[in-house]
Amino acid sequence: ELPPAEVRLVRWAALVSAFGRLGVSSAVWGPVFTDGGLASSSLDLAQFANALLGGRLVSPAAVRQMTHLGLGHYGFGIRGRSFGGHTWLGHAGLFAGYQAQDWSEPSQHLTIAVATNLQQIGGGLTSDQIWSSIARAYERSSPRTARCRSPIAAG
Repeated sequence: ELPPAEVRLVRWAALVSAFGRLGVSSAVWGPVFTDGGLASSSLDLAQFANALLGGRLVSPAAVRQMTHLGLGHYGFGIRGRSFGGHTWLGHAGLFAGYQAQDWSEPSQHLTIAVATNLQQIGGGLTSDQIWSSIARAYERSSPRTARCRSPIAAG
């Protein structure tokens, strides 16, 4: 009898083989499965964030629960990050050379989303360098009381 870890490996290999014979891409069921495996533009990401945080996809009570940041600045699927003296809500992710970041600052009514297929340049994520540059440029060019109703997207 095989140890449990080897049994799982054998089952995984059988699943891989079965899906391969059916012509199902590994991007559908493979390593990106738990990442969502979605294809979208930066504008799509920004519009999704605005709808989600604006309570148009789930109830306002659910949004409050999702955005209640706890340990590690993490809520229910929403992370918080500090930048420019503000707390931004959103998330970042990467898979196989692709990177995306989608952050909203509710008090400024501002969302900045970035998606790139560039690999890391020096230290840190390329998408983070792009996102930070856009956020800094916005801070320099707009008074603190400015309200932006439409998302800024780069990609």
